[in-house]
Amino acid sequence: MTEWFAPLVSALSLLFAAGGYARSRTHDASGLERRLTKLETQMELLMPWAAAKMLHSPDDHRGMDELLDRFLNEQLERDDVIHLVHSLQRILRENSHERDRAAAHILLSVLAERYGVGLD
Repeated sequence: MTEWFAPLVSALSLLFAAGGYARSRTHDASGLERRLTKLETQMELLMPWAAAKMLHSPDDHRGMDELLDRFLNEQLERDDVIHLVHSLQRILRENSHERDRAAAHILLSVLAERYGVGLD
């Protein structure tokens, strides 16, 4: 199920780079801009959801499934955000799978943007 994640991130990065280049090079890019903006918005919603689902585990061995559920339901309290950030940073420090590290990076980026925490 997660084998698609790395190629998806690579393809989206390439797409966003190409879109940014096209925006800068096209004089009448209003249609292209609208489509790229729509795609970027969809990806901003999809990537955090996919990352949270990847880190969610059947046995909750990291003790963060409840926090991930609250994140997905947009019900995080300030203490929850701080606890989730620490759990994600622990994934980055540990010898975790590459896909888990990628998911942790995505969620830390989203938490930094939404709550102003996480990227120390």
